[in-house]
Amino acid sequence: TVLLSATITGVFPSAVVGALVGAPSSRNHLELEPLM
Repeated sequence: TVLLSATITGVFPSAVVGALVGAPSSRNHLELEPLM
């Protein structure tokens, strides 16, 4: 159970950070593409 909780604690924040970082960057790319 310790390993499972450690895995969840390690994977979940990285997934949240990846979503927070990836969504704005892809949105900015879609907004800037017509300007180029």
